[in-house]
Amino acid sequence: LGVEVEQIRNIVEFEEENPSELKIHIMDEIDHDEFNIDLSSCENGDDRICNFNIDLDGYDGQEILYWFVLKDIAGNEFISRKIDLRVDTTSPVINNLNYAIDNTRVKFMIEVDEESLDVIEYMDNSNNRPTWRTLCTRLRNGMCETTKSFRTGIHDVSIQAVDEAGNTAAQSIEFVV
Repeated sequence: LGVEVEQIRNIVEFEEENPSELKIHIMDEIDHDEFNIDLSSCENGDDRICNFNIDLDGYDGQEILYWFVLKDIAGNEFISRKIDLRVDTTSPVINNLNYAIDNTRVKFMIEVDEESLDVIEYMDNSNNRPTWRTLCTRLRNGMCETTKSFRTGIHDVSIQAVDEAGNTAAQSIEFVV
């Protein structure tokens, strides 16, 4: 059984011509739950790719163990490897967003509540080709402090905090340099 999962996209892929049942098992410190994955959601090809959606809110902040069990029409059962996962369904919180302008330099002071921060980034929507640029990849005492240079003019800036699970919090500011 070649079962792989992409946590972000909720996809499972396997090689089996005649599957009859596919389940995902989730175990935390207390409970063991199992959920059916609808085989009609699978795309057929050399490998079968199935989309599924499991609500993990009830496991937020916990370590879980999950695995897949696939049965074929002959009754054979295939079990994937078990994977540990820390569940994080809570978005970061931007508690305070301040900035100070000195000529063309803008100092950002952003207070964020997030244990597993991935990045705080900004996008200047006033640019011809706005792209996300990094402000901070870690917090010091819950703060991201950094200085960036901007060209003279009006700037409409989006700021987002992203945690390692992909949860985001965003705010926008506008300033003139």
